[in-house]
Amino acid sequence: MIEEPVRTIAHFIKLSNQVLDDAPALEGYVNRRLTHGLRNRLEFQALRGTGTSPQIAGLSATGRSTAFTPESGENALESINRAKYAVTGADFMATHVFMNPADWGSIERLKSNGQFLLGDGAAFTYINNGLTPLVWGLPVITSNNVEAGKFYVLDINAIELMFNQDVTVEMGFVNDDFTKNLVTLRAELRGAMAVYQPTAVRFGDLTL
Repeated sequence: MIEEPVRTIAHFIKLSNQVLDDAPALEGYVNRRLTHGLRNRLEFQALRGTGTSPQIAGLSATGRSTAFTPESGENALESINRAKYAVTGADFMATHVFMNPADWGSIERLKSNGQFLLGDGAAFTYINNGLTPLVWGLPVITSNNVEAGKFYVLDINAIELMFNQDVTVEMGFVNDDFTKNLVTLRAELRGAMAVYQPTAVRFGDLTL
């Protein structure tokens, strides 16, 4: 049996009462901005959370993944390929790669003898009208929440995000905000993340 603590993840901004009164159409923008900020915090914690309250334990936390170590002299493409088959060797099926956008850009620019390594399509292509890259047949999810120089290859079915409370947005006054005509808007959710099989998640450095 796996037990995971439920954590509260929150994000907030401050606005003046005048702005709220004078721009009713601003409500939709504010809600989208708050929700985006909240989901960005959730993504960070799902990947890199320490597990110390109020954070959930992310995939890079101890016991949540299996360490991957690149071999001397191999490039990032080779590391991703080895990690993919390490997941397969543990009787799972790799489904996704997560990495920092700057690292993915470096991979796109890899060259040998003046030619781009990805140019022949052997390891790489795009889907969704060019929006989603595939490397070794796996969708690449780029996010600034992935530490530069690190990457994850995983079977997404081996982890699960569970929510006790979906996103809610509330407003109120904090400290002396009332006298300053400021309102704090807070978005929060409550959830937990379970990693059912750490061997289905490979995490480590792209290159030595």
